[in-house]
Amino acid sequence: MSPKNDFKAFSISNNANVVSQEGYETSSALKTGFPPENITTHLLNKVLRQSSTISSTIANFIATQYGDDVLDDGDIVKLTTQLNKALEKKIATEIPSASLTQKGIVQLTDKTGNSNSLAVTQKLVSDVNDNANNRLAKNQNGADILDKNAFVKNLGLAETVNLAKNAVPNSRKINGKALTGDISLNAGDVGAFKLGLTERYTVNNPIPWNANTGLYDLLNPGIDSSHIAHFNNGIGSCPAFQLKVLYKNRGIAYRSARDNYGFEEDWTDIYTTKNKPTPADIGAYAKSEGSEFIQAKHINPANISDFTAWIRSLPLGGHALRFGENHGGIGYPWSCGYVTRMYDTWAGFVAHYDHAGISFIHGNDGGGNTKVSRLLTDKNARSDTNGILRVSSPVVDIHPDGTYELTSEAEGVTVKRIDTGIYRISGCNGFAKDGAWGIHGGTIIPADSNGLNLIWVRESVDTSSGDITIECYHRQNKDAPEFAQNKRVKSVTATGEIVYYHDAEPCDIPDGRVINIRVQLPEKS
Repeated sequence: MSPKNDFKAFSISNNANVVSQEGYETSSALKTGFPPENITTHLLNKVLRQSSTISSTIANFIATQYGDDVLDDGDIVKLTTQLNKALEKKIATEIPSASLTQKGIVQLTDKTGNSNSLAVTQKLVSDVNDNANNRLAKNQNGADILDKNAFVKNLGLAETVNLAKNAVPNSRKINGKALTGDISLNAGDVGAFKLGLTERYTVNNPIPWNANTGLYDLLNPGIDSSHIAHFNNGIGSCPAFQLKVLYKNRGIAYRSARDNYGFEEDWTDIYTTKNKPTPADIGAYAKSEGSEFIQAKHINPANISDFTAWIRSLPLGGHALRFGENHGGIGYPWSCGYVTRMYDTWAGFVAHYDHAGISFIHGNDGGGNTKVSRLLTDKNARSDTNGILRVSSPVVDIHPDGTYELTSEAEGVTVKRIDTGIYRISGCNGFAKDGAWGIHGGTIIPADSNGLNLIWVRESVDTSSGDITIECYHRQNKDAPEFAQNKRVKSVTATGEIVYYHDAEPCDIPDGRVINIRVQLPEKS
Protein backbone atom coordinates (compact mmCIF):
# COMPACT_ATOMS: atom_id res chain seq x y z
CA MET A 1 0.00 0.00 0.00
CA SER A 2 1.45 3.38 -1.07
CA PRO A 3 2.08 6.02 1.61
CA LYS A 4 -0.60 8.65 1.95
CA ASN A 5 0.19 12.24 0.88
CA ASP A 6 -2.28 14.89 2.13
CA PHE A 7 -0.48 17.79 0.40
CA LYS A 8 -1.94 18.35 -3.08
CA ALA A 9 -0.95 20.89 -5.72
CA PHE A 10 -3.73 23.44 -6.33
CA SER A 11 -4.93 24.82 -9.66
CA ILE A 12 -2.40 22.97 -11.87
CA SER A 13 -4.43 22.15 -14.99
CA ASN A 14 -3.60 23.82 -18.31
CA ASN A 15 -6.74 25.96 -18.28
CA ALA A 16 -6.56 26.84 -14.57
CA ASN A 17 -7.83 30.26 -13.57
CA VAL A 18 -4.43 31.75 -12.77
CA VAL A 19 -2.65 34.93 -13.80
CA SER A 20 0.24 34.51 -16.24
CA GLN A 21 3.79 34.31 -14.93
CA GLU A 22 4.56 37.71 -16.46
CA GLY A 23 1.45 39.22 -14.90
CA TYR A 24 2.33 37.65 -11.56
CA GLU A 25 5.89 39.01 -11.57
CA THR A 26 4.73 42.55 -12.47
CA SER A 27 1.84 42.57 -9.96
CA SER A 28 2.25 45.15 -7.17
CA ALA A 29 0.75 42.59 -4.76
CA LEU A 30 3.94 40.50 -5.12
CA LYS A 31 5.66 43.00 -2.79
CA THR A 32 2.83 44.63 -0.85
CA GLY A 33 0.34 41.77 -0.52
CA PHE A 34 -3.34 41.82 -1.35
CA PRO A 35 -5.24 45.05 -0.64
CA PRO A 36 -8.02 44.54 1.95
CA GLU A 37 -10.93 45.09 -0.40
CA ASN A 38 -9.56 43.98 -3.81
CA ILE A 39 -8.36 40.35 -3.96
CA THR A 40 -8.46 39.03 -7.55
CA THR A 41 -9.24 35.31 -7.81
CA HIS A 42 -6.79 34.48 -10.61
CA LEU A 43 -3.92 36.21 -8.73
CA LEU A 44 -4.82 34.40 -5.49
CA ASN A 45 -4.95 31.07 -7.42
CA LYS A 46 -1.44 31.79 -8.75
CA VAL A 47 -0.12 32.29 -5.19
CA LEU A 48 -1.83 29.12 -3.98
CA ARG A 49 -0.53 27.09 -6.95
CA GLN A 50 3.09 28.13 -6.37
CA SER A 51 3.05 27.41 -2.61
CA SER A 52 0.98 24.19 -2.88
CA THR A 53 3.12 22.83 -5.74
CA ILE A 54 6.31 23.18 -3.67
CA SER A 55 4.71 21.67 -0.55
CA SER A 56 3.22 18.80 -2.61
CA THR A 57 6.61 18.10 -4.22
CA ILE A 58 8.39 18.01 -0.84
CA ALA A 59 5.65 15.84 0.68
CA ASN A 60 5.86 13.44 -2.29
CA PHE A 61 9.66 13.24 -1.79
CA ILE A 62 9.12 12.33 1.88
CA ALA A 63 6.49 9.69 1.05
CA THR A 64 8.61 8.17 -1.76
CA GLN A 65 11.99 8.14 0.02
CA TYR A 66 10.92 7.58 3.62
CA GLY A 67 7.82 5.45 2.90
CA ASP A 68 5.67 7.08 5.56
CA ASP A 69 2.28 8.87 5.45
CA VAL A 70 2.60 12.65 5.09
CA LEU A 71 -0.41 14.11 6.88
CA ASP A 72 -1.80 17.64 6.97
CA ASP A 73 -2.24 17.63 10.78
CA GLY A 74 -0.30 20.79 11.66
CA ASP A 75 2.57 18.81 13.26
CA ILE A 76 5.60 20.80 12.01
CA VAL A 77 8.07 18.88 14.19
CA LYS A 78 6.90 15.57 12.72
CA LEU A 79 7.17 16.89 9.11
CA THR A 80 10.70 18.18 9.80
CA THR A 81 11.72 14.79 11.22
CA GLN A 82 10.23 12.96 8.20
CA LEU A 83 12.07 15.27 5.75
CA ASN A 84 15.41 14.74 7.54
CA LYS A 85 14.98 10.96 7.48
CA ALA A 86 13.98 11.01 3.78
CA LEU A 87 17.14 13.03 2.95
CA GLU A 88 19.30 10.66 5.02
CA LYS A 89 17.82 7.65 3.20
CA LYS A 90 18.32 9.33 -0.18
CA ILE A 91 21.97 10.04 0.61
CA ALA A 92 22.57 6.60 2.10
CA THR A 93 21.09 4.73 -0.87
CA GLU A 94 22.38 6.82 -3.78
CA ILE A 95 25.84 8.05 -2.69
CA PRO A 96 28.20 5.08 -2.22
CA SER A 97 31.15 4.85 0.12
CA ALA A 98 34.50 5.62 -1.46
CA SER A 99 36.99 2.80 -2.18
CA LEU A 100 40.15 2.23 -4.18
CA THR A 101 38.03 1.71 -7.31
CA GLN A 102 35.06 4.02 -6.71
CA LYS A 103 34.40 7.63 -5.84
CA GLY A 104 32.06 8.36 -2.93
CA ILE A 105 31.73 9.38 0.71
CA VAL A 106 34.85 8.84 2.82
CA GLN A 107 35.49 9.27 6.57
CA LEU A 108 38.60 11.10 7.84
CA THR A 109 40.85 9.74 10.58
CA ASP A 110 43.70 11.21 12.65
CA LYS A 111 45.20 7.82 13.58
CA THR A 112 47.50 5.54 11.61
CA GLY A 113 46.27 2.07 10.65
CA ASN A 114 45.73 -0.41 7.78
CA SER A 115 42.22 0.58 6.63
CA ASN A 116 41.52 0.99 2.89
CA SER A 117 38.28 2.90 3.51
CA LEU A 118 39.48 5.77 5.76
CA ALA A 119 41.32 8.91 4.61
CA VAL A 120 44.02 10.54 6.76
CA THR A 121 43.93 14.23 7.66
CA GLN A 122 46.56 16.70 6.48
CA LYS A 123 47.75 17.07 10.08
CA LEU A 124 48.33 13.30 10.43
CA VAL A 125 50.41 13.28 7.23
CA SER A 126 52.44 16.23 8.56
CA ASP A 127 52.94 14.53 11.94
CA VAL A 128 54.12 11.27 10.28
CA ASN A 129 56.55 13.20 8.06
CA ASP A 130 57.93 15.18 11.02
CA ASN A 131 58.33 11.97 13.01
CA ALA A 132 60.33 10.36 10.23
CA ASN A 133 62.57 13.40 9.80
CA ASN A 134 63.35 13.56 13.51
CA ARG A 135 64.46 9.93 13.89
CA LEU A 136 68.09 9.35 14.96
CA ALA A 137 70.40 7.80 12.41
CA LYS A 138 71.65 4.39 13.54
CA ASN A 139 75.13 4.84 12.08
CA GLN A 140 75.73 7.91 14.28
CA ASN A 141 75.67 5.81 17.48
CA GLY A 142 74.16 8.71 19.44
CA ALA A 143 76.60 11.30 18.08
CA ASP A 144 73.71 13.22 16.50
CA ILE A 145 71.98 13.73 19.88
CA LEU A 146 71.95 17.51 20.30
CA ASP A 147 71.32 17.75 24.07
CA LYS A 148 73.01 14.76 25.66
CA ASN A 149 72.24 15.92 29.22
CA ALA A 150 68.53 16.05 28.42
CA PHE A 151 68.83 12.62 26.76
CA VAL A 152 70.36 11.14 29.94
CA LYS A 153 67.60 12.77 31.99
CA ASN A 154 64.89 11.38 29.71
CA LEU A 155 66.36 7.91 30.15
CA GLY A 156 66.01 8.30 33.93
CA LEU A 157 69.78 8.13 34.46
CA ALA A 158 70.34 11.66 35.77
CA GLU A 159 70.21 10.55 39.40
CA THR A 160 72.64 7.69 38.68
CA VAL A 161 75.12 10.15 37.14
CA ASN A 162 74.78 12.50 40.10
CA LEU A 163 75.27 9.66 42.59
CA ALA A 164 78.43 8.65 40.82
CA LYS A 165 79.70 12.23 40.90
CA ASN A 166 78.85 12.68 44.58
CA ALA A 167 79.80 9.22 45.84
CA VAL A 168 81.44 9.32 49.27
CA PRO A 169 85.07 8.24 49.02
CA ASN A 170 86.12 5.29 51.19
CA SER A 171 88.48 7.58 53.05
CA ARG A 172 85.50 9.15 54.87
CA LYS A 173 84.23 7.94 58.29
CA ILE A 174 80.99 7.99 60.34
CA ASN A 175 81.58 8.61 64.03
CA GLY A 176 85.13 7.24 63.62
CA LYS A 177 84.09 4.19 61.59
CA ALA A 178 85.72 3.91 58.14
CA LEU A 179 83.52 3.34 55.09
CA THR A 180 85.70 0.53 53.74
CA GLY A 181 82.96 -2.09 54.24
CA ASP A 182 79.71 -2.76 56.06
CA ILE A 183 79.50 -0.86 59.35
CA SER A 184 77.19 -1.14 62.37
CA LEU A 185 75.76 2.06 63.88
CA ASN A 186 73.94 2.55 67.16
CA ALA A 187 71.55 5.33 68.19
CA GLY A 188 74.37 7.32 69.76
CA ASP A 189 76.33 7.35 66.51
CA VAL A 190 73.64 9.49 64.85
CA GLY A 191 72.40 11.44 67.88
CA ALA A 192 69.17 9.41 68.34
CA PHE A 193 67.76 7.47 71.28
CA LYS A 194 67.69 3.76 70.98
CA LEU A 195 64.64 1.59 70.60
CA GLY A 196 63.48 -0.40 73.59
CA LEU A 197 64.13 0.27 77.27
CA THR A 198 66.56 3.05 78.16
CA GLU A 199 66.59 2.64 81.96
CA ARG A 200 64.43 1.89 85.05
CA TYR A 201 63.41 4.30 87.84
CA THR A 202 60.95 4.16 90.76
CA VAL A 203 58.23 6.51 91.94
CA ASN A 204 60.47 7.43 94.88
CA ASN A 205 63.37 8.12 92.56
CA PRO A 206 61.75 9.44 89.36
CA ILE A 207 63.42 10.17 86.06
CA PRO A 208 65.25 13.54 86.31
CA TRP A 209 64.47 16.28 83.85
CA ASN A 210 68.00 16.21 82.37
CA ALA A 211 68.14 12.45 81.74
CA ASN A 212 68.87 11.26 78.21
CA THR A 213 65.95 11.14 75.84
CA GLY A 214 64.48 7.66 75.76
CA LEU A 215 61.81 5.19 76.92
CA TYR A 216 61.84 4.46 80.66
CA ASP A 217 60.11 2.06 83.03
CA LEU A 218 58.79 3.74 86.22
CA LEU A 219 58.26 1.14 88.94
CA ASN A 220 55.70 1.43 91.74
CA PRO A 221 56.94 -1.53 93.82
CA GLY A 222 54.27 -4.02 94.80
CA ILE A 223 51.59 -2.25 92.74
CA ASP A 224 52.38 -1.68 89.06
CA SER A 225 54.66 0.18 86.67
CA SER A 226 54.26 2.96 84.11
CA HIS A 227 55.83 3.57 80.73
CA ILE A 228 57.57 6.98 80.44
CA ALA A 229 58.51 8.66 77.17
CA HIS A 230 61.14 11.28 78.13
CA PHE A 231 62.24 14.05 75.75
CA ASN A 232 65.15 16.35 76.60
CA ASN A 233 66.79 18.97 74.42
CA GLY A 234 68.34 20.90 77.32
CA ILE A 235 67.54 24.39 76.02
CA GLY A 236 64.83 27.03 76.32
CA SER A 237 62.19 27.67 78.97
CA CYS A 238 60.92 24.10 78.58
CA PRO A 239 64.04 21.95 78.23
CA ALA A 240 62.24 18.63 78.81
CA PHE A 241 58.83 16.96 79.03
CA GLN A 242 57.49 13.49 79.78
CA LEU A 243 54.46 11.38 78.85
CA LYS A 244 53.33 8.69 81.30
CA VAL A 245 51.09 5.82 80.11
CA LEU A 246 49.34 3.33 82.41
CA TYR A 247 48.63 -0.25 81.46
CA LYS A 248 45.37 -1.34 79.78
CA ASN A 249 44.49 2.21 78.66
CA ARG A 250 44.00 3.25 82.27
CA GLY A 251 45.28 6.74 81.64
CA ILE A 252 47.84 9.08 80.13
CA ALA A 253 49.48 12.13 81.76
CA TYR A 254 52.22 14.66 81.06
CA ARG A 255 54.55 17.04 82.88
CA SER A 256 57.13 19.58 81.71
CA ALA A 257 60.29 21.15 83.14
CA ARG A 258 61.07 24.87 83.52
CA ASP A 259 64.56 26.18 82.81
CA ASN A 260 66.90 24.41 85.24
CA TYR A 261 64.25 24.00 87.96
CA GLY A 262 63.15 20.58 86.78
CA PHE A 263 59.60 19.29 87.12
CA GLU A 264 57.93 21.77 89.48
CA GLU A 265 54.41 20.52 88.77
CA ASP A 266 53.15 16.96 89.28
CA TRP A 267 51.55 14.92 86.51
CA THR A 268 48.54 16.41 84.66
CA ASP A 269 45.99 13.91 83.37
CA ILE A 270 44.91 13.95 79.72
CA TYR A 271 41.20 13.15 79.42
CA THR A 272 40.21 10.33 77.06
CA THR A 273 37.14 8.23 76.38
CA LYS A 274 38.47 5.80 79.01
CA ASN A 275 39.28 8.55 81.47
CA LYS A 276 36.50 11.15 81.26
CA PRO A 277 36.41 14.29 83.41
CA THR A 278 33.81 14.71 86.12
CA PRO A 279 31.39 17.65 85.90
CA ALA A 280 33.37 19.30 88.72
CA ASP A 281 36.60 18.95 86.68
CA ILE A 282 35.20 21.15 83.91
CA GLY A 283 32.84 23.34 85.95
CA ALA A 284 29.62 21.73 84.71
CA TYR A 285 26.46 20.47 86.38
CA ALA A 286 26.02 16.80 87.07
CA LYS A 287 22.89 15.23 85.59
CA SER A 288 21.25 15.19 88.99
CA GLU A 289 22.13 18.86 89.48
CA GLY A 290 20.67 19.80 86.09
CA SER A 291 17.29 18.13 86.50
CA GLU A 292 15.55 21.46 85.87
CA PHE A 293 17.63 22.28 82.78
CA ILE A 294 16.36 21.16 79.38
CA GLN A 295 14.38 18.33 80.93
CA ALA A 296 10.97 17.36 79.53
CA LYS A 297 8.13 18.90 81.54
CA HIS A 298 4.51 17.80 81.08
CA ILE A 299 2.15 20.68 81.83
CA ASN A 300 -1.61 21.19 81.51
CA PRO A 301 -2.32 24.93 81.98
CA ALA A 302 -5.99 25.84 81.76
CA ASN A 303 -5.40 29.28 80.21
CA ILE A 304 -2.74 31.81 79.23
CA SER A 305 -2.52 33.13 82.80
CA ASP A 306 -1.70 29.66 84.17
CA PHE A 307 0.87 29.16 81.41
CA THR A 308 2.50 32.52 82.22
CA ALA A 309 2.62 31.71 85.95
CA TRP A 310 4.35 28.41 85.18
CA ILE A 311 7.01 30.15 83.05
CA ARG A 312 7.70 32.69 85.81
CA SER A 313 8.27 29.83 88.27
CA LEU A 314 11.09 28.34 86.16
CA PRO A 315 14.78 28.73 87.05
CA LEU A 316 17.05 30.47 84.58
CA GLY A 317 17.95 28.39 81.53
CA GLY A 318 16.22 26.36 78.85
CA HIS A 319 13.17 24.19 79.43
CA ALA A 320 11.40 21.70 77.15
CA LEU A 321 7.64 21.33 77.57
CA ARG A 322 4.65 19.32 76.37
CA PHE A 323 1.02 20.31 76.77
CA GLY A 324 -1.70 17.91 77.78
CA GLU A 325 -5.30 18.36 76.74
CA ASN A 326 -5.15 21.94 78.00
CA HIS A 327 -2.80 24.17 76.05
CA GLY A 328 -2.56 27.40 78.04
CA GLY A 329 -4.33 29.45 75.37
CA ILE A 330 -1.76 28.65 72.69
CA GLY A 331 -4.15 26.41 70.77
CA TYR A 332 -1.93 23.34 70.32
CA PRO A 333 -2.94 20.52 72.73
CA TRP A 334 -0.61 17.51 73.08
CA SER A 335 2.16 19.52 71.41
CA CYS A 336 5.76 20.25 72.38
CA GLY A 337 7.75 23.43 72.75
CA TYR A 338 10.72 25.09 74.36
CA VAL A 339 11.21 28.24 76.42
CA THR A 340 14.37 29.98 77.61
CA ARG A 341 14.18 32.10 80.75
CA MET A 342 16.91 34.72 81.26
CA TYR A 343 16.55 36.98 84.27
CA ASP A 344 13.09 38.62 83.99
CA THR A 345 12.43 37.82 80.31
CA TRP A 346 11.58 34.68 78.37
CA ALA A 347 11.15 33.53 74.78
CA GLY A 348 10.44 30.26 73.04
CA PHE A 349 8.07 28.45 70.73
CA VAL A 350 5.38 25.78 70.58
CA ALA A 351 4.92 23.63 67.43
CA HIS A 352 1.71 21.72 66.74
CA TYR A 353 2.33 17.97 66.71
CA ASP A 354 0.67 17.66 63.29
CA HIS A 355 1.02 20.74 61.06
CA ALA A 356 -1.54 23.23 62.34
CA GLY A 357 1.13 25.82 63.02
CA ILE A 358 4.04 27.21 65.04
CA SER A 359 3.73 29.99 67.62
CA PHE A 360 6.45 32.06 69.25
CA ILE A 361 5.92 32.80 72.96
CA HIS A 362 7.64 35.74 74.67
CA GLY A 363 7.23 38.05 77.62
CA ASN A 364 8.70 39.44 80.84
CA ASP A 365 7.88 39.32 84.53
CA GLY A 366 6.35 42.79 84.53
CA GLY A 367 4.59 42.61 81.17
CA GLY A 368 1.40 40.68 81.90
CA ASN A 369 0.51 37.41 80.22
CA THR A 370 2.73 35.65 77.70
CA LYS A 371 2.56 37.17 74.23
CA VAL A 372 1.83 34.80 71.32
CA SER A 373 3.03 35.47 67.76
CA ARG A 374 1.86 32.97 65.20
CA LEU A 375 4.17 31.99 62.34
CA LEU A 376 2.78 31.60 58.83
CA THR A 377 4.18 28.51 57.09
CA ASP A 378 3.43 26.44 54.01
CA LYS A 379 1.25 24.27 56.28
CA ASN A 380 -1.15 26.93 57.58
CA ALA A 381 -0.96 29.66 54.91
CA ARG A 382 -1.07 29.89 51.12
CA SER A 383 -0.64 32.45 48.34
CA ASP A 384 -3.85 33.92 46.92
CA THR A 385 -4.49 34.65 43.23
CA ASN A 386 -2.35 37.80 43.50
CA GLY A 387 0.58 36.12 45.29
CA ILE A 388 -0.21 37.48 48.77
CA LEU A 389 0.34 35.04 51.67
CA ARG A 390 -2.86 34.50 53.66
CA VAL A 391 -4.06 32.28 56.49
CA SER A 392 -5.19 28.93 55.12
CA SER A 393 -8.25 26.85 56.17
CA PRO A 394 -11.21 25.84 53.96
CA VAL A 395 -10.37 27.66 50.68
CA VAL A 396 -11.84 27.12 47.20
CA ASP A 397 -9.95 28.23 44.06
CA ILE A 398 -12.35 28.71 41.10
CA HIS A 399 -11.01 28.65 37.52
CA PRO A 400 -12.73 30.38 34.54
CA ASP A 401 -14.33 27.16 33.23
CA GLY A 402 -15.75 26.23 36.64
CA THR A 403 -13.07 23.70 37.53
CA TYR A 404 -11.81 24.17 41.04
CA GLU A 405 -9.20 23.22 43.64
CA LEU A 406 -9.69 22.74 47.38
CA THR A 407 -7.44 22.91 50.40
CA SER A 408 -7.52 19.76 52.54
CA GLU A 409 -9.80 21.53 55.04
CA ALA A 410 -12.41 22.22 52.32
CA GLU A 411 -12.89 18.59 51.34
CA GLY A 412 -16.48 17.91 50.21
CA VAL A 413 -17.12 21.36 48.70
CA THR A 414 -18.08 21.47 44.98
CA VAL A 415 -18.25 24.24 42.35
CA LYS A 416 -20.39 24.50 39.20
CA ARG A 417 -20.37 27.14 36.45
CA ILE A 418 -24.04 28.06 35.94
CA ASP A 419 -23.70 30.64 33.15
CA THR A 420 -21.28 33.25 31.88
CA GLY A 421 -19.52 34.59 34.96
CA ILE A 422 -21.85 32.78 37.41
CA TYR A 423 -20.42 30.10 39.72
CA ARG A 424 -22.17 28.23 42.54
CA ILE A 425 -20.27 26.80 45.53
CA SER A 426 -22.09 23.96 47.31
CA GLY A 427 -21.37 21.83 50.35
CA CYS A 428 -20.50 24.80 52.58
CA ASN A 429 -22.31 27.02 55.07
CA GLY A 430 -21.59 30.37 53.47
CA PHE A 431 -18.38 32.35 53.89
CA ALA A 432 -15.86 31.81 56.71
CA LYS A 433 -17.12 33.58 59.81
CA ASP A 434 -13.84 34.45 61.57
CA GLY A 435 -13.15 37.44 59.30
CA ALA A 436 -9.50 36.48 58.81
CA TRP A 437 -9.77 37.41 55.11
CA GLY A 438 -11.94 40.45 55.59
CA ILE A 439 -15.59 40.99 54.65
CA HIS A 440 -17.68 37.81 54.34
CA GLY A 441 -14.65 35.84 55.49
CA GLY A 442 -12.78 36.61 52.27
CA THR A 443 -13.14 36.71 48.50
CA ILE A 444 -9.89 37.42 46.65
CA ILE A 445 -10.27 38.44 43.02
CA PRO A 446 -7.53 38.81 40.37
CA ALA A 447 -5.71 42.14 40.09
CA ASP A 448 -3.20 43.54 37.60
CA SER A 449 0.36 44.65 38.33
CA ASN A 450 -0.96 48.08 39.39
CA GLY A 451 -3.17 46.51 42.03
CA LEU A 452 -6.37 47.24 40.07
CA ASN A 453 -9.00 44.49 40.22
CA LEU A 454 -9.84 42.94 36.85
CA ILE A 455 -13.49 42.13 37.62
CA TRP A 456 -16.38 43.09 39.87
CA VAL A 457 -17.99 40.34 41.93
CA ARG A 458 -21.46 40.07 43.36
CA GLU A 459 -21.83 37.57 46.20
CA SER A 460 -24.93 35.97 47.65
CA VAL A 461 -25.58 33.14 50.13
CA ASP A 462 -28.60 30.85 50.03
CA THR A 463 -29.62 30.88 53.70
CA SER A 464 -31.48 27.59 53.38
CA SER A 465 -28.59 25.58 51.93
CA GLY A 466 -25.49 27.66 52.66
CA ASP A 467 -24.56 27.65 48.95
CA ILE A 468 -22.61 30.68 47.70
CA THR A 469 -23.24 32.28 44.29
CA ILE A 470 -20.48 34.38 42.72
CA GLU A 471 -21.34 36.64 39.77
CA CYS A 472 -18.47 38.21 37.79
CA TYR A 473 -18.61 41.45 35.78
CA HIS A 474 -15.94 43.12 33.67
CA ARG A 475 -14.12 45.98 35.39
CA GLN A 476 -12.82 48.56 32.93
CA ASN A 477 -11.06 50.77 35.52
CA LYS A 478 -12.03 53.80 33.40
CA ASP A 479 -10.70 56.24 36.02
CA ALA A 480 -7.17 54.90 35.55
CA PRO A 481 -4.81 56.22 32.86
CA GLU A 482 -5.56 54.68 29.47
CA PHE A 483 -2.48 52.43 29.56
CA ALA A 484 -3.64 50.98 32.90
CA GLN A 485 -7.26 50.38 31.91
CA ASN A 486 -8.52 46.81 31.63
CA LYS A 487 -9.36 46.35 27.94
CA ARG A 488 -10.38 42.70 27.71
CA VAL A 489 -11.09 41.03 24.38
CA LYS A 490 -14.50 39.39 24.23
CA SER A 491 -14.42 38.06 20.66
CA VAL A 492 -13.16 38.62 17.12
CA THR A 493 -15.67 38.89 14.28
CA ALA A 494 -15.40 37.03 10.97
CA THR A 495 -14.00 40.21 9.40
CA GLY A 496 -11.27 40.50 12.04
CA GLU A 497 -12.92 43.18 14.17
CA ILE A 498 -12.03 42.95 17.87
CA VAL A 499 -14.95 43.20 20.31
CA TYR A 500 -14.13 44.28 23.87
CA TYR A 501 -16.11 43.79 27.07
CA HIS A 502 -18.01 46.82 28.35
CA ASP A 503 -17.67 47.94 31.94
CA ALA A 504 -19.91 45.84 34.26
CA GLU A 505 -20.73 43.37 31.45
CA PRO A 506 -21.08 39.75 32.71
CA CYS A 507 -17.88 37.81 32.08
CA ASP A 508 -16.02 34.71 33.19
CA ILE A 509 -13.00 34.86 35.45
CA PRO A 510 -10.02 36.12 33.36
CA ASP A 511 -8.06 33.36 31.62
CA GLY A 512 -5.19 31.95 33.64
CA ARG A 513 -6.47 33.46 36.90
CA VAL A 514 -8.61 32.19 39.78
CA ILE A 515 -10.91 33.54 42.48
CA ASN A 516 -10.09 32.46 46.05
CA ILE A 517 -13.11 31.94 48.32
CA ARG A 518 -12.72 31.16 52.02
CA VAL A 519 -15.79 29.20 53.16
CA GLN A 520 -17.38 27.95 56.36
CA LEU A 521 -17.91 24.21 56.53
CA PRO A 522 -21.09 22.80 58.08
CA GLU A 523 -20.86 21.62 61.69
CA LYS A 524 -20.08 17.93 61.95
CA SER A 525 -22.97 15.92 63.38
